[in-house]
Amino acid sequence: MNPLARALELQRPRRSAAAYAGAELSRLTADWVLAVLRSADHEIRWDLTTLRRRSRELCRNNPIAVRFLELLAANVIGHHGIRFQSTVQRPTGGLDVRLSDRIEEAYEEWSAVGVCTADGRMHRVDAEQMVVQTWAQDGEVLVRLLPGWDNEFGFAIQFLDADQLDESYNRAPDARRNEVRMGVELNAWGRPVAYHLWTRHPHDYQATARERVAIPADQILHVYRTRRVGQTRGVPPLAPVMLALHMVGAYEEAELVAARVASAKGGFFEQKSEEAGAVVRRAIEAAEAIRMEAEPGVFDVLPPGYTFKPFDPQHPTNAFREFRKGMLQSIASGLGPSYNALANDWEGVSYNSLRAAQLTDRDVYRGLQWFTVRHYVDPVFLAWLKWSVTVGAIDVPSRDWTRYRSRRWQPRGWDWVDPEKDLRAAAIALRLKLDSYQRMAAERGLDFYDVLREHEEAERMAGELGLELTTDVSRSGGGRSDDERAALELEPLEIRAHGNGRHAPALNGKGR
Repeated sequence: MNPLARALELQRPRRSAAAYAGAELSRLTADWVLAVLRSADHEIRWDLTTLRRRSRELCRNNPIAVRFLELLAANVIGHHGIRFQSTVQRPTGGLDVRLSDRIEEAYEEWSAVGVCTADGRMHRVDAEQMVVQTWAQDGEVLVRLLPGWDNEFGFAIQFLDADQLDESYNRAPDARRNEVRMGVELNAWGRPVAYHLWTRHPHDYQATARERVAIPADQILHVYRTRRVGQTRGVPPLAPVMLALHMVGAYEEAELVAARVASAKGGFFEQKSEEAGAVVRRAIEAAEAIRMEAEPGVFDVLPPGYTFKPFDPQHPTNAFREFRKGMLQSIASGLGPSYNALANDWEGVSYNSLRAAQLTDRDVYRGLQWFTVRHYVDPVFLAWLKWSVTVGAIDVPSRDWTRYRSRRWQPRGWDWVDPEKDLRAAAIALRLKLDSYQRMAAERGLDFYDVLREHEEAERMAGELGLELTTDVSRSGGGRSDDERAALELEPLEIRAHGNGRHAPALNGKGR
């Protein structure tokens, strides 16, 4: 290059390299679709209906999606549900045990089938599981609070389908009216003030009259996870893995069909001479087909001039298992639960890997437990308590319901992976004052106060029958050696009374 051309080349402006590799524009990123900068609601509005429909189809027909729903129902809620513990205090201080028990009993009575929901079909635990599974399927849950309902407690709840919240109803704000985004009416601060819902499902099989009505926001619990600022509607959690789930399902179906074809091994007759062609022509003229029926232990003779050419496809392929496993690992990463739990595959799992996976899973479930408490369980309880006290369904000294709202929630817990080792570690933590009895019981989904009362009841029953209750592990050592039995013995832990034994933090800052 001559000096003049070199000088011109140095003066030519060049595109500077991106500060972030992820923003680089090159041939390596040419197939990376550039997302348009849009608001959260702008992204959701045009895809919400399709995402919800496809998510529901997967939850009906895809076993992995069904497994995801069942894992959430079992681990977030469990068969006992999220337990309520009243922590009402005496005016002089300390827990008012009788009044707290009275409120807990009333809450349990309201939880019964036929009472807590307007349609009378669900128990409170069923309703909690419905909230979690509906959120996992639709991305959002709509629950209507019904104060003044015709039951003993003057309160019930009603579930509404997300399709009833009309996402096609949008209205720009003006001087007289609030803005409406996908059926949700918002004030100037973006706070919901009303929900515009159809009185019936817009696609019910019975074509009946329906209208859109505005229900005040204080009567609606809109449960969904906010991923972006300004997000008005919820997105199904299956959205990031929806395409992969569909493709894996289609791949499994194709392999299944191919395996059926491969299991029915057949073949073709191949012509080797002119004489064989004459045989075929005579068979065609007689409207007959040359075929062979395969039966065990029977060998047919082929027509003259023909040989048999087998058709033997090999399915499923050797790569099927590993490919499916890799895809499900990616899907599990997008949903939260570990691959082993989601795919129900425990082959080759060691104790350490199982423990690590379970601890991670439990953190995911705990997050969803308290999300459910904050956005559904606690608001429903406060509305129930207000109306139950108002109508006199609970025998309390005052009609000021705010005096009785001190409470604590206990979601389900889990047993230890290795109870013996974990109990020994827990005992050491207690001696070193690094943990508490209440916290240890809560991790297993138990109330320590209830555990103590059950122990008291057990001791009383044993005394009546003349029996002795013991925790001496060495007595049941079986065929263990003396050293092994000594290693298993646990020194008795002293339990000292601290007031009423309830010290776990409550939602309003008080303990029990």
